[in-house]
Amino acid sequence: MRPKLLLIFLLALSLKAQSQNEKQKDTIIVNRFIDSLLIDRNKYNWSLRAFTSIREHRFFINDNNQSTKYIPNNPLGVGLGFASKKVIVDIAFNIKNDKEEPTSKFNLKASFQNKKHFIDFFLHHYKGFNVSNDAQEVNVFNEDITSLSSGLNYLYIINNSRFHDNAFRSVIAHQSPSSYSFGIGGFGYFIRQSHLYSNSIPLNMLSLEEVRGNGAGLLLGSSGLLSFGSGMYASLNIQAGAGFIDKRITDLNNTTPKTDKWLFQLRSHLNIAYVKEQYYLNLSFNLRHYQTDLSEDAIHKMYITNAKLAFGYKMFRR
Repeated sequence: MRPKLLLIFLLALSLKAQSQNEKQKDTIIVNRFIDSLLIDRNKYNWSLRAFTSIREHRFFINDNNQSTKYIPNNPLGVGLGFASKKVIVDIAFNIKNDKEEPTSKFNLKASFQNKKHFIDFFLHHYKGFNVSNDAQEVNVFNEDITSLSSGLNYLYIINNSRFHDNAFRSVIAHQSPSSYSFGIGGFGYFIRQSHLYSNSIPLNMLSLEEVRGNGAGLLLGSSGLLSFGSGMYASLNIQAGAGFIDKRITDLNNTTPKTDKWLFQLRSHLNIAYVKEQYYLNLSFNLRHYQTDLSEDAIHKMYITNAKLAFGYKMFRR
């Protein structure tokens, strides 16, 4: 019996050691992935930034040649941040006008590339919109209207080039030649907008109360970087996709209108960068557009725009 017990003990010990080794290997792989993706160990790539930006998250409901607009207030912001060749972190503060009702906002955006895999993500939550309609000269602020949206784009880069989502990150450390890239992948999308209708703003012809949906589709993308010399660069990134969305649309009568399942997406990102040895200027414009049907005659369109001017100072001299 003793030899058998000893054999079982040694077998269990070897399995435990193998399991620990596998866990250690997995941990090393994850750490290397995070390190290569986010951590820039070249100190000369790090910089401090100050910026001003204009950001809007507006949507439209077009019904029988009439358009109801939902537009937030206080789009202007200023902020500080830091950046490297791999990551940009900006913290913005809204500039609020005492003459208008404030819109409560939360914005999160991230994009990164690891070898041939490009990922772009956003999460927005807005509460409080100005509502107007083409057919009536009415513009009313409704603090109860909320819009929660999130999107994820993934592209597999077909050629051996960086997908230029931000010209600044590509040229911060060294002079970069002109290049282009293209990819294919998919996208996901979530939306929930509520309290769209009230007695004080009888503008929505469909009497919609809530729009909610989850969608996914096929995505194509292309980008290019132009080098003009003397530290001047420009990049353009265009992504277009089509897919399907599962929607739940509720009106005042708690009924759901019949609607198609199609979902369309268009994203463009234009960057202009001026990079010197110790500082840089970066002007960018970003547009996201999603469109789907709400009924046989109504279309829902959402536009997310962001324009930013940033000045950066590199923390270390070469």
